[in-house]
Amino acid sequence: MKGQGPKSARILLGYAGWVPGQIESEISRNGWLTVTAISDLVFNKDYNSKWYMSVKSLGINPLCLSGASGLA
Repeated sequence: MKGQGPKSARILLGYAGWVPGQIESEISRNGWLTVTAISDLVFNKDYNSKWYMSVKSLGINPLCLSGASGLA
């Protein structure tokens, strides 16, 4: 109210449910790709390119990813 807050904000509504420790376990097994919250990425209005930009920020060429998974 005093002009001291963030210049941008995003409010999202949704639900995801995990049992305690589940998300941490999935992340430790590389079940998720996580990226640092980059302001230009979070607040970019080009929603169709957010995934691509996120993967590129990790130094990964999305064209080299496979749609198949498995165990080696």
